Amino acid sequence: MTAFSIMRLIRIGLYCFCLLNLSGLYAQTPFFKQVGFSVENAKVGVNAMYIDRNRFIWLATDDGILKFDGRKSTNYLLNGQTQIPEATAVFEDSHQNVWAGYDNGAIARVQDRVFKLFKPLGPLPKKRISSITEDSKGRLWITTSGDGVFYIINNNIYKISTDNGLSDDYTYSIAEDSTGRIWIGTDQGISICTMTSNGVHINKLNELNGLPEEIVRKLVADENGNIWAGLQEKGICKINSYTLQVSIPKWIRNWENGQINDILISKTEIWIATEDHGLFNSLLLDTEVLKNYKSYGTLDFSQISILKTDEENNLWLANKTGLLQSQGSTLMFLNEIGDEKIKFVHAICASSENKIYFTPDQGLSVVSTIGEKVKVKNYKIATPGGLYDISSLYEDEFGCIWIGTMGDGLYRFNPFSNIKQKINQKELNHASILSITSQNESLWLATLGGVIRCALPQNCNDEKINVNAELLDTVPELGNYYIYAVFTDSRKRVWFGTDKKGLTVFDNGRFKNINSKNGISGNTIYSIMEDPQGNIWFSIAGHGICRYDGRSFKNYSEAEGLRELTVTSIRSIDADRILMVHRWGFDVLHVSTGKIDFYSAENKIEEINPDLNAIAFDNENKIWIGTEKGLVIFDPAKNVNPAGPKVVLQRVTLFNLNKNFISEREFKHNQNYLAFEFTGIWFMDPARVKYQYMLSGYSKDWVNTTDDHVIFPNLRTGNYTFKVRASLSKSFAVFDEAEYNFTINKPFWATTWFRVTLALVVILAGGLFIKNHDTRVRRIEALKNESIQYRFETLKSQVNPHFLFNSFNTLISIIDKDKNIAIEYVEKLSDYFRNMIQHRDKVTISLRDEIEMVNTYYYLQKKRFGQFLQLDIKIPEEVLAKFKVPPLSLQLLIENAVKHNMVTKATPLKIEIFFSNDDTVTVKNNINVKLNKEVSTGIGLENITSRYKILSNRKVLIYSDQRVFSVTVPLIT
Repeated sequence: MTAFSIMRLIRIGLYCFCLLNLSGLYAQTPFFKQVGFSVENAKVGVNAMYIDRNRFIWLATDDGILKFDGRKSTNYLLNGQTQIPEATAVFEDSHQNVWAGYDNGAIARVQDRVFKLFKPLGPLPKKRISSITEDSKGRLWITTSGDGVFYIINNNIYKISTDNGLSDDYTYSIAEDSTGRIWIGTDQGISICTMTSNGVHINKLNELNGLPEEIVRKLVADENGNIWAGLQEKGICKINSYTLQVSIPKWIRNWENGQINDILISKTEIWIATEDHGLFNSLLLDTEVLKNYKSYGTLDFSQISILKTDEENNLWLANKTGLLQSQGSTLMFLNEIGDEKIKFVHAICASSENKIYFTPDQGLSVVSTIGEKVKVKNYKIATPGGLYDISSLYEDEFGCIWIGTMGDGLYRFNPFSNIKQKINQKELNHASILSITSQNESLWLATLGGVIRCALPQNCNDEKINVNAELLDTVPELGNYYIYAVFTDSRKRVWFGTDKKGLTVFDNGRFKNINSKNGISGNTIYSIMEDPQGNIWFSIAGHGICRYDGRSFKNYSEAEGLRELTVTSIRSIDADRILMVHRWGFDVLHVSTGKIDFYSAENKIEEINPDLNAIAFDNENKIWIGTEKGLVIFDPAKNVNPAGPKVVLQRVTLFNLNKNFISEREFKHNQNYLAFEFTGIWFMDPARVKYQYMLSGYSKDWVNTTDDHVIFPNLRTGNYTFKVRASLSKSFAVFDEAEYNFTINKPFWATTWFRVTLALVVILAGGLFIKNHDTRVRRIEALKNESIQYRFETLKSQVNPHFLFNSFNTLISIIDKDKNIAIEYVEKLSDYFRNMIQHRDKVTISLRDEIEMVNTYYYLQKKRFGQFLQLDIKIPEEVLAKFKVPPLSLQLLIENAVKHNMVTKATPLKIEIFFSNDDTVTVKNNINVKLNKEVSTGIGLENITSRYKILSNRKVLIYSDQRVFSVTVPLIT
């Protein structure tokens, strides 16, 4: 089997072939792809676009405002509008408020997934909103199509129109210069507004000041103090904001491509979107090169209205057909020159003359003048008729190109004379050379037959040279014959990538072997390079890459985020970035952070199947990669930001509630069913985004998921932290996290303060209970004493001789008149004494029972005094059943009234008993003072008052004047 066949088998074993259709691309062409963003995935016209600080894309469309995260879009309605108006502007201010402008002049601000109409103090626009922006002072500026310009301060809105000196009321765009002045593009030139304490001062720029024309549709400020103006018909111009001098770049002169819709400026280049002629791109250098892209495959670039870039270095284009995405000039393709396809590039080399040498199959091609029109020359190198691929290229210090073939040995090409020479040495005649380098005066070759060292000639002018070739086939440190890479570092050490012997270094005349026993993860080395810090990096077949700092090794594999473990080429971009080429594309490792940028199918790079070390840096530090599908050109200077998905926690919701609780941090004990919605923003390939989440306080483990939401039901009370992170590979540790701290509070009865309070209340209640118990005991004892005294006094009253004498006299007089009445009288007298004995031991009796005793006593006295004694009782029936009184309390008051007043025809005694709404009963009588007063027994008012002190906290009220005497007693429930 020939060396050529062996290499072919090795390549087939390393990679599998899959054709990627790149037809129709022009030289150094960026890729573009259509992005579907609407809810129905239909094409929707985009009128304005804004990328917020969380990387979400806001789109003002014919169907309202959409928020897009790469996979799905959310439609934001305009509150209170039955018919969705056409959205024409969208913007996020410095306070993260998102504003929208509409075709009908409405202005709205987003709140809870709804745009609510903004109703400031001042005049509102009445015409189509054409743009919204914010100046450095926090003022919001709004341009309109026919109604002038508005600016907003707090909740006040102010209008600038032609009445205030504005050039025209048709306004399109606003830019702020470095001095804080506001530039406004109108139909009549540019108005420059200076904000003063007295209002707005306006200067005008028009054709008289050098503008090519006066319809200015777009204004953009660059970092050098210039304002770029996009015009209606005459292209663009640049205005120095300090001198107001207008200049026109060379590449834009004699513009015949119509209306400018948008301008995008970076440090080195400019992109221009037009209405009818597609997309234009040029370097900002004063060159005459202007590239034009009118289409890409089936994608139409007409009516491009918007150009934006994001943190992933994507270039976004928007038009009436939707949204287009590209890497712009960061990533370009060269797969055809004229009608000739470029494919199967096995080796590549950038010369000091800024020419790119590459080898499509058996030929050698030279591309010159990077950045301008591509010029190419093709050369036949290998033996005519032989199927020998060129497998390696190397430029020596004299500018000669050394060419290694697969099976046809070594050639030298002199680019100055275009002379090629085959190096005829026995060791080289049929060598398959995979890699070439030089050290001092030696040329080192890595071949499928071992390492060959050659003596370098002293110049590049000799048409015929002889080199002494030496095959190092007896060096045990180099292992078997297959050597895949050879590299010379800054210390003139020569490094060799062997097949199964690991990494071998030649230093100070000695070979030293480094393999898995020393800490590297594998022993087959494909590619070697050195970074600016002097570290040696190498790729290991099937094991990723490794860094060697002279003392220790750091391996990078799947755990560190590598998605492909067989790296065919490895190069250092700068002090922090390492580029790795593999069959799926290439990746960029950011050493300081561990993050990795991926460039693969999402960038139209798919199974490129590169050969070993088919990579080169040109003089502009662009990276050229040779693949089966042509040349890939990567500009790392335009991709300096560490990429990777940005994870954003969007919503925190409770069960069955649509409200977003993300601004709240405390929940009730029964608000313990929480759902979290998050997004990993990665527009290059959103389907690749994976997530890990953890709820600290619930679990200590990270959980892998591809879902963008997670639910936690029935959480216990306590403190929690929800964390989520996103990645494009199996490694998550290097990426930022979004987190949300919250607390589920205990129910009030389980809180410490409640338990302490409850304990204090129990203790206090116990103390009060004991105190009240003692008080009640003392009151009962006092009541018993009062009752004993009362019963004693009552007993004495029962046998009062005067009462008995008067009763018997009344009985005798009745017997003589009517025996039946006498019998009734005796029964009443008996009832009176029986009730007195029955109730005397009770603390209280019902008011009804007390009134019955009063009526009995009144009956007995009525027989004695006749009509001269009158009793009127006014107590409702429901009161009699509801309340109680101490026994004999009202009867004693009636008895006292009879006892202490004259009852005669001349002085009748009138007694009233009535109820009051304050739950009291009053006994009132008129005063008929006796001439001879009876001695009081003390059982009357004093006894009643004492008993009420024990039974109630309400007092007995006694009233007396010259005419009336009354006693009011509280009723007891």
